[in-house]
Amino acid sequence: MGSMMNRGIRTALLVGGLVWWLAGCAGSDRGPTSIRQAESSTVASISAQAQTLRAQQAPRLGVESRPKDYPSGAPITALLVNPQQLPDGLDLTLWCRELMRAGVTTVVIEAWSASETAGNGEGARKRGGLYFQSSLAPVSRDIVAPLVGAAHQQGLTVYASVGLRRLPWLDAGLGWGLPAYDPARQGFVGSDHVDLLHPAYQEFLAGVLKDLTATGIDGLLIRADGKIGPAVGVSSFALKGFERDFGFRPDLRDIVGTNSGESKRAPVYWQWIGWTTREQYHVLARFISSLQRIRPELKVVVEVHGEAIVAPIQGLQRYGEDVLEVSRDRHLTILVSDTGAGRDRVVPRLKEILGARERIWVLRPLPWGTVVQTGQAPLPSIRERDPGLAGSGIVYAVGTPTLP
Repeated sequence: MGSMMNRGIRTALLVGGLVWWLAGCAGSDRGPTSIRQAESSTVASISAQAQTLRAQQAPRLGVESRPKDYPSGAPITALLVNPQQLPDGLDLTLWCRELMRAGVTTVVIEAWSASETAGNGEGARKRGGLYFQSSLAPVSRDIVAPLVGAAHQQGLTVYASVGLRRLPWLDAGLGWGLPAYDPARQGFVGSDHVDLLHPAYQEFLAGVLKDLTATGIDGLLIRADGKIGPAVGVSSFALKGFERDFGFRPDLRDIVGTNSGESKRAPVYWQWIGWTTREQYHVLARFISSLQRIRPELKVVVEVHGEAIVAPIQGLQRYGEDVLEVSRDRHLTILVSDTGAGRDRVVPRLKEILGARERIWVLRPLPWGTVVQTGQAPLPSIRERDPGLAGSGIVYAVGTPTLP
């Protein structure tokens, strides 16, 4: 009885905190390694398994998977949550109903864990996993499909948030890790990133994304990653691809850069970071095209750092992001946080690039910790109080606005 009451209290606090605020404001370290390529037999085996699994899993979508009443052309007002923030036993239907009353139109749910979490026992860590059913990876909690059903009943749309280059629950023995160059050691060390250009990883990720789409989600949010830089990403597949397109293999000393300043960098340095950025966007475009052949109405949002918008050279170097490249696809929406340096210039500049505010989503942190009763007035139009965002979508993030 006590546990039931506790769950009920946690549910009420969660809903109450969200409604009140919205109503009021409108793995382990690895030693030095060389650049390794997975054995061809392993790659072929994984690729064949992924293709077989995807062929066996026909789309499980029907008319009932669509929300009963899609929001009209009004700008998106979304809430981004991590499943770990939702208490066990939460009544998803009631929660979605309260969000709808508070003015939320869209729920964005993280589809898999992007970082390790604390486990039982001192110093223990959990590797995490997926938040939806799939035979291709460990499942940490099955919540995406139930949320889609509850949200659609209330007229809310659901987007799944995914990061493609940091999956701590992947088995390191697969050989999909992305090496990073350590100038101090003058060699390559392991990183916590996955090589998006690895063919076997692409096959695996395509299968996982297909399973995610089969939950009935209305869209995908591709999250930005933390600082990467040209020294991360020098994999054998990247080097071979660069050589295929340019006719020569770059000198690693040119790729990792020098301390001589921007004017002294070798031309191949700029070729390398430009090519790797475009190549990874091409991989993403293939994923999107494949998923939209199954779900033509699936929407896709790509997050970029504000720095990549107002200082494109730095964005390209530090994060491997090219806003102009993303903007070429007129069906994509771009998400950006306006909480960092240069925030006053980010949205206006992005509007100039895209030419349409409806293709812009702005990410803002949601203050947490205030507890009040539910039943507050619906969310007032925040765009009346912030005219600069008129026509743009707003995504409130419960917790950290961007990935570390």
